[in-house]
Amino acid sequence: ALYLKALIRQIRETKNFDFVSKFYNTGKAHKELVARMNQQWPEFFNLVLEENRLTLEQIRRYSLDTLYFSEEEEIIRVNVDNCMTDYISDCQDYLDTESAETEKLISGFSALNVLFHSIDYEKSNKKIFDEVYKHNLYEISFDNISLMLKVQYVIKSDYDIMHKNYTLIKKQEQSPLSGYISESMPEYTEVILDNCGGKIEDDECIVISLLNNDEVEIEVKKRYIGMLYTIITDIEQVNESGIWTDLIDREIVMFSVPNFIKYFQSQGMDAALVRYLNNAPVGFDFAQIENDFGEEEAEKLFDTIVICNGIETERYRKVLVDLKYYFDTFDADNIDDEKFEVLIDEKILKMNLSNLKFVREKYKKHIYRFIKRN
Repeated sequence: ALYLKALIRQIRETKNFDFVSKFYNTGKAHKELVARMNQQWPEFFNLVLEENRLTLEQIRRYSLDTLYFSEEEEIIRVNVDNCMTDYISDCQDYLDTESAETEKLISGFSALNVLFHSIDYEKSNKKIFDEVYKHNLYEISFDNISLMLKVQYVIKSDYDIMHKNYTLIKKQEQSPLSGYISESMPEYTEVILDNCGGKIEDDECIVISLLNNDEVEIEVKKRYIGMLYTIITDIEQVNESGIWTDLIDREIVMFSVPNFIKYFQSQGMDAALVRYLNNAPVGFDFAQIENDFGEEEAEKLFDTIVICNGIETERYRKVLVDLKYYFDTFDADNIDDEKFEVLIDEKILKMNLSNLKFVREKYKKHIYRFIKRN
């Protein structure tokens, strides 16, 4: 031990890397050499990397021996400027080793905060690979996530991996991958949005969970919606009403009167809601709004619909007729002709002196129709 200590001191002073290379290749006392070298000269590995003073095979062996034979504190000291972390993380085939010291390796990886950029699964020691997976010792990248889904989840469909990625992951809620992604949602969502080919088909419940995840920024949620093809049946399941307009504009909210009313209550009769109504299937029924949402809400909707020229005329007629309200007095003077004809024909505008005077003054061309209908 004293001889080895003195030898390493001399090597350090003279930077005699050639001697180290030759000595290390003999395989004699390499455990003691690596352990002592890391104690006395922790900067050695960083210098070797910077100056290419050992062969690639020797560098690899030295890094492995460091993990096997050095204590955690010494491993951290060797990691000058994250040199060992970066070296291991960059090695795609680092898991290609026959070592039985799996626990030691994983412990070392964890101490160094190793995150493999990519992994060559075919060359990997499968036992070590499984532990790397369980301990989340890999970067969140599309390639790595795809690899874990194929190996650990036995997913075979590349289409599903690309377009239903989050749904696949959440099918095994208790898996290491699911837990890892849950802790890294901002990073994960960016990866998925960049690799889904502009098309996301997650299950509805999964879509809702992502849109309700507080860890995901609202702008990222909007990007996600912009690529989404999944139909949302109940808009109120999405907690942030601020992204309801994006969902409506994307035309992925199933038309229903409750969805219409909930959006109206939150956002008012904006352009998105007008398009939503105009695209609605024929046969919708607004007759129960007063029962379901109250008289005040029904009257508010009625008053808003009446002055909305953007609604297609027959849909305009259907909603107003369903609501069953009418005007004893009327003062809206910018209604399109065909809409005003609906108000007359359906007797929504009642005949009285006040309304007759108003029609004569503001809608003169309709005065004959108004008198004839009443």
